Amino acid sequence: MRRLLTTLAAFLLVAFSAKAQIVINEIMYNIPGNGEAQEYIELYNAGTMPVVLNDYAFTEGITYSFPAVGTTPVNIAPGAYYVLAADSAAFAAAFGISPDVEWTSGGLSNSGEDIVLVDAAGATVDSVDYDDVAPWPAAADGDGNSLQLCDPNTDNNLPASWGTSN
Repeated sequence: MRRLLTTLAAFLLVAFSAKAQIVINEIMYNIPGNGEAQEYIELYNAGTMPVVLNDYAFTEGITYSFPAVGTTPVNIAPGAYYVLAADSAAFAAAFGISPDVEWTSGGLSNSGEDIVLVDAAGATVDSVDYDDVAPWPAAADGDGNSLQLCDPNTDNNLPASWGTSN
């Protein structure tokens, strides 16, 4: 019995120490002269386990629901990225790579807004309430830069957790 309990405890420790953590990692919301065509959101799996995004959805910011469970799995491996773009062709032309998916509708507000990602049960997986005024990085507001999370383990609702990327 002791051996069974020890084995069970070890299993639970491993199971709960390995975690999946999807974070909103990068936001391109205000592109100079191009409107909404090149907008994108990048997700990052900061956890140690793959995450299946089937039945996840964005409920604020943009409109997109990942395919239903039972269809082609949408996986993000640990340390991997997943990019959603407003317009796949415009994104590919601008950045030289194709996004993983084109979102259904909506655009990111140039003056800031909430972006909310929920799981299949409707629980919030991650959210960001970005803004275009200080203390948020000014270079992301129409200067051709995106907002980029400096460390995926920080609170991404704090402006100090973000920098810019070109």
